Amino acid sequence: MAGVNLNIQEGAPFQYTWTLSNPSVSNPAVAGTPVDLTNAKAECQIKDAPDSTNAAYLALSSATPTPNGSSIILGGVAGTVELNIAWQDTVGLPSGVYDVHILLGDGKTMVVIPMGAVVVTPQVTSFA
Repeated sequence: MAGVNLNIQEGAPFQYTWTLSNPSVSNPAVAGTPVDLTNAKAECQIKDAPDSTNAAYLALSSATPTPNGSSIILGGVAGTVELNIAWQDTVGLPSGVYDVHILLGDGKTMVVIPMGAVVVTPQVTSFA
């Protein structure tokens, strides 16, 4: 799976969904079927650079939403991974990079959605 660039409009909610498929190399009998994300956990960070030690601009989790409700929703046997960012969390969000790490329900297997760019288009109108 190649990285996907996320284009976010500042001040607007953002949502993006992937479907994770089983690779053909591990078991050809299940190749292309959705990865079972039942009991899995996911985390995502938007940062200034891949190897940055600076704090994340925004951290998302499937376990705990941000105070504004931004989170990652995992779709169980459907294999979907949905990033949901509340409009409040896009205000002041700078452009950067992200990836998503998913610990499968077996507690041993890590799946990574490769890094992509986050491009935030500044808002023009703001409410008084």
